[in-house]
Amino acid sequence: MDHFIRMGKPNGHPDLAFQTINEALGRPPLMLMDLRPFGPAMVVVGSHEVAEQVSKTYKHLPYSLPKMPQVYGHLVHVNGPTSILGANGDEWKQLRKRFNAGFAPQHLITFLPQILEKSFRFLSNLDNLVTNGRSFSFVNLTGNLTFDIITSVTMNVDFGAQNMDQPSEFASAYHDLFDTYANEQMDIPWYFTPYTEWKRWKLARRLRKTLTSIVEKAYANRKVKDTQSRSILSLSLDDNIDTITPRVINEACDQLSTFLFAGHDTTSILLSWMFYELSRTPHAMAALRNELDELFGPDTTPSVVRDKLLSENGQHLLGNMKYTTAVIKETLRLWPPGGTARVTKPGAGIKVQTSTGEYNLEGVSVYNCATMIQRDPEVYGDTANDFVPERWLRNDNVPEAEQIPSSAWRPFERGPRNCIGQELANLEARLVVALIARHYDFVKVGLGELQIDGGGKPVLNEKGRYKVTSEMYPTRKVTPKPIDGMMMRCGQDQLLRDPHYNARIYLDTYLDIPGALSSVPDMPPRKIDPARRGDVSMAQFVLDSDVDRRESASAMPLQLKSAVPSTSTPATQMETDDPAESSQLVDKEREKDKDKDKEREKKESSKEAVTIEDLTLPKSIITRLAKGVLPSNTQIQANAILAMSKSATVFINHLANAANEHTLGNNKKTIMPGDVFAALEDIEFPFFRERLEAEFKKFNDTQTSKRNTYRRKVAAQKKAEKAGADPDSTMVSNVSAATEPDFTPRSKKQKPNAAHEELAMDVDGDETQEIQDASDDETEPEPEQDDEGGDDQDLEGEDEEDDEENEENEDEVHDRLEERHTRDDDDDDALDNDEDSD
Repeated sequence: MDHFIRMGKPNGHPDLAFQTINEALGRPPLMLMDLRPFGPAMVVVGSHEVAEQVSKTYKHLPYSLPKMPQVYGHLVHVNGPTSILGANGDEWKQLRKRFNAGFAPQHLITFLPQILEKSFRFLSNLDNLVTNGRSFSFVNLTGNLTFDIITSVTMNVDFGAQNMDQPSEFASAYHDLFDTYANEQMDIPWYFTPYTEWKRWKLARRLRKTLTSIVEKAYANRKVKDTQSRSILSLSLDDNIDTITPRVINEACDQLSTFLFAGHDTTSILLSWMFYELSRTPHAMAALRNELDELFGPDTTPSVVRDKLLSENGQHLLGNMKYTTAVIKETLRLWPPGGTARVTKPGAGIKVQTSTGEYNLEGVSVYNCATMIQRDPEVYGDTANDFVPERWLRNDNVPEAEQIPSSAWRPFERGPRNCIGQELANLEARLVVALIARHYDFVKVGLGELQIDGGGKPVLNEKGRYKVTSEMYPTRKVTPKPIDGMMMRCGQDQLLRDPHYNARIYLDTYLDIPGALSSVPDMPPRKIDPARRGDVSMAQFVLDSDVDRRESASAMPLQLKSAVPSTSTPATQMETDDPAESSQLVDKEREKDKDKDKEREKKESSKEAVTIEDLTLPKSIITRLAKGVLPSNTQIQANAILAMSKSATVFINHLANAANEHTLGNNKKTIMPGDVFAALEDIEFPFFRERLEAEFKKFNDTQTSKRNTYRRKVAAQKKAEKAGADPDSTMVSNVSAATEPDFTPRSKKQKPNAAHEELAMDVDGDETQEIQDASDDETEPEPEQDDEGGDDQDLEGEDEEDDEENEENEDEVHDRLEERHTRDDDDDDALDNDEDSD
């Protein structure tokens, strides 16, 4: 045993050595390990079929095999001598019965507000870590969170474990007690380490004093209606006891210690491994985020998610986190929080059946090694050691004979002595994922960090996972914990700030093939004039390109361009809090130089820029094309937003054709992800620039035609109004109204919720929670249909919802821009000359 431990990972968990030995022996279903003098002979089980026989009930053992006293006795200072973990027989049955009601799923859901309250303290700590950029132990951070949750749920007490600067004395003492077990790879008898034993006793005594006072107070208040608590402790109290004895108090303290140990440790380990695996598996992270988007809407703000969880629909949302549940289940499969150790007496008649025969287990200890069982290739195939959440989704849709046996997944063990707190662990995990999975990005540092190529990008392996410089593994710190405490660095919305964000949009959102970023060429650097850096907005920097930048609006280059002439006041000096006031300042400036610059104004009017926040763009456009990349005060043409959208469409078409050609060239019928990746390697952006410009010209011509028609309507209405009492003119106006039912210009129509629409947008274009309709997060105001509405379908041969949305909202944008201009005789001349005044 020692030989295999030494040849394995430094300070690796003993389960890793058991697994290595088992593989060296040809993967037998069980093997006998002689651990004397430190422990009894032990049978290590690596087969789910044998493990199921160990955990099942027998006629003379109605609650399955008894727990191994050496293991649970070693943790007496952590759990107490009467802990439900080590109890057996009727004693265990009575304890389980007392606490079952408190851990029932329907009761646990009532703790949702308390759990979310503790979670927001966790988010505050994460925000501080994002700000200072420090690396941190994910195990410790989540451990403090789950410590606060379990003490609140079981005792209705807040020990402030998440107060990073000054944790409570109780929390500090508990962590000190845990640390005394940190370096033990085996359960060493106390007489080998007397000083450590004395230190544990002293710390456990301090903790017991606090727990005793909590239990005594709970008993004193159990019949007082005004102080009635729904904590798990309160539900377990016996109302028939009038006088509490030291035995009753100690027994209650032992169970609280047990719940504190198992309740905080298991969930923190689960969360740490889960976010590590997600950070390495981009397609799994994308799928999880997509599910959260569908359930909670596109707003990733934790407070928005919290409000939805606390709504009447909250329990339904949690129940529908199918992919998230699969991720949790797969994480627990690869990184179980522990197994179970049992003991048999000589003559007990305990025998197990295996594929190689029958084995007698009398007079030995038996250890169900979850690490071996849940990585068994005979059950999980070639991906037994891979993170594949999808296996659990498929498991429900295949014949029973092909399903993964339920006995092959046992992180909480099985049988009558399964973990009483597993529902709480699952609830906590789902809540934390819902709050942080889309709001933060976690990157491993140190051991297990991502392998980066020469271009500074992570490297994908053949299974679609990022390669790492070294493998992570568990060590033994009472339970199996990540060897380095899972050191991470956290960023907020890192994906949106990624310089390859546009490429990620194409690959992740449109193609649904996340993780292909390594195939995307680097974006060209920006031209920056240091002398003007403080006076210009981000949009006034342009991309390096040796392609001729033509001035034609019908073939506008796909670049961000300054709309303010170099002789004018810099953009940042002209901006005000009120868009209307900003517009007036611009108009006054133009009025001063009207005679001198009239021709220039006509030319530049077709390229007038506004800020993103002034456009009040639809939420979907902001999220996909602008948010996180362009600041809200960026000056940008409305047409530039459309150019971005059309670029995405052309890119998809080009990539689809390339992938199809690659597939056919290899004599295959189905386009696979590998074909798409191969096609990405062949794509060069300059190759389809001409098509992008042609596509945009076509779209721009369509919009110009629609605007010209609209302006002619406005001119006709003005003439009708001037005619006044002229009968002939009135007749003409009536005929126009009869043939054109939607004659009234949309810029003049009063939208019923126009004021609310303006209020419901923040500077980034996101709808605020006060105005937003939770049942329709993505709904935009319904556009009015004009005479030329039918041309949309004729001129656009695509049925994509994004294109339709962009076209409709382009009209709304132009309507708002139209209202910014004075409708005078010069405008009428521009209409006659078919000039674009946008």
